[in-house]
Amino acid sequence: MPRPLASSLRRQFAWLVLILSVTGILQLVSGQATMARYQSEFTRIRTAELANQQVLQTLTDAETGVRGYQLTGDRRFLDPYRAGVAALPDALRSAAVAAQGTTRQLLADQQAAAQSWLTGFAARIADAVPGRQEAVPDSSVGKAMFDTVRRANAAVAAALRADQHRTSRHIRQITAWAQAGIGLLSLAAVGLALLTAVRTSRLLLSPLQALGTVLRRLTDGDRTARAPVLGPVEVRQFTTTLNGALDATDAAEAGLRAARDYVEQVLDTLGTAVVSCDNDGVLVFRNRVARDTTQAADPPRHVDDLAGLHEGDPRHPLARALAGEIVVHQEMTLHRTGRRGRAVMVDACPLIGTGGTIIGAVASGYDVTILREREAELATFAGVVAHDLKAPLAGVRGYLELFADEFGPGQAPDLDEVHTLCQRIARNVDRMGQLIDDLLGYATARDKPLHLRATDLNDLVTQVSADRVAGAALPPRIRVDPLPEVDADRVMLRQLLDNLIGNAIKYTPPGEPARIHVWADDAGPEATVRLHIDDRGIGIPADQQADVFTAFHRAHAGQSYAGTGLGLAICERVVTRHHGTITAHTNPAGTGTRITITLPTHQPADPDTSPFALSAFATSTS
Repeated sequence: MPRPLASSLRRQFAWLVLILSVTGILQLVSGQATMARYQSEFTRIRTAELANQQVLQTLTDAETGVRGYQLTGDRRFLDPYRAGVAALPDALRSAAVAAQGTTRQLLADQQAAAQSWLTGFAARIADAVPGRQEAVPDSSVGKAMFDTVRRANAAVAAALRADQHRTSRHIRQITAWAQAGIGLLSLAAVGLALLTAVRTSRLLLSPLQALGTVLRRLTDGDRTARAPVLGPVEVRQFTTTLNGALDATDAAEAGLRAARDYVEQVLDTLGTAVVSCDNDGVLVFRNRVARDTTQAADPPRHVDDLAGLHEGDPRHPLARALAGEIVVHQEMTLHRTGRRGRAVMVDACPLIGTGGTIIGAVASGYDVTILREREAELATFAGVVAHDLKAPLAGVRGYLELFADEFGPGQAPDLDEVHTLCQRIARNVDRMGQLIDDLLGYATARDKPLHLRATDLNDLVTQVSADRVAGAALPPRIRVDPLPEVDADRVMLRQLLDNLIGNAIKYTPPGEPARIHVWADDAGPEATVRLHIDDRGIGIPADQQADVFTAFHRAHAGQSYAGTGLGLAICERVVTRHHGTITAHTNPAGTGTRITITLPTHQPADPDTSPFALSAFATSTS
């Protein structure tokens, strides 16, 4: 096109504005002129009507006074007559000033009729002296003359109404002509507007529809959408700029995605959980460790949903970092529903933007539960070494010193006493050896790699039972129901069953054979085996049934049952390594204990070997 669309549209819009302005001015001027003319004529006619009504009223008052005086002879009736006669000239003048054309002639006729009635009848009645026999007109003559006045007044009123109708018709004609002119101008404006709209639609509709289609595709996620270069110069320039901006945006986003993917890949290789949030506290990123180990079905979405444990500050380290604080090595103790508590070490710091403002925060955490447990075990082990290992050594040394004192050089030994001392030394040595074996078994149950394979529980229980029956002074009565097959480390599972059946045999009242029932049921969840070992022994006190699986805890300490307090702790560790649970309860049959073990028939990946994610402790802390 020869010139840009904007210039052409500006000219057309200028003409449109000019026409609309002229139309508005004409409408305003004509309306005001018509209204002024109408108000002037209406005021004139209304003034004449009121004056004519006043003429009739003054004459009526005069006629009433004269008639009253004529009938009664009381001159007080002449007061309205005199007042009417006095007001009549002013009323006639007002009507004559406001009247026009034939209405003035009718007013003159009315004035002549009124003057005739006044001089020919009313004045003669009013001037008559009571008591004198004077010739006064008859009342019928006066009535006829006053009727003439009334008819003249009515003719004036009719003429004024006709004048008002003529004026209204004239005003309407003027208004109609003015409206016709304004209508023509309005039609011209509408035509110009339609011409502008048609031209604009023809030149802009297609390219704008194309742009709309592109924007919808972009909104729907189609980043490849581009607009065709169509239409006038301005639209072409806009389309070209838009397509260039989209290309630049795609290139920038591709670079950002590549950088983000690289950063996420690096973070996913870390063995610690990493979580970040934006400046509004919305959680925006979790690395692989955090995603894989999240326990909640609906993970938290905001930093306010997180909770932390910090002395004097209940906020989560990520929330503290978002407030500008740098958190270094903050250890948090966490409790998860249905699972044991965890110890997590967390670091957090704010993310600072180019303007120096906080744009978010990031936190990393790693599980130190095993470290803390091993530290506690080492402390306990030190106590055991200081007490349980030194105690039998002290006994051995004491018996050896006694042996040396009793059987020094030149003394004849008493063989019976020597035998007794040697037995006591051997028992202390055996006690120390058993403790060392249990400590090695406890460590093995924690650190030894699992070798999983299909394991027949019937076969294992039968072997363990046969070994225990063969070595018992009072053979136990062991009943074994049919048992299923599970995926397990056979060596560890045999150690588990041997410890449990051995405890059932050992903790039996003296002189009574142990009665043991090993059985399984399918009352557990799908793909889970629940194994029960019932005995009729001395039982476990109810207040200690939850603690017997703790290392070095002995439910019957001080009684004549030997033990190191590690057997059930080893059992608990073996079951945990197999992703199961173990509990102790009183035997429902009466006396004794029921040990219940749940094991999955097929072993999943071991979650305790994975780093503990920050998001896994996002909802419940102590």
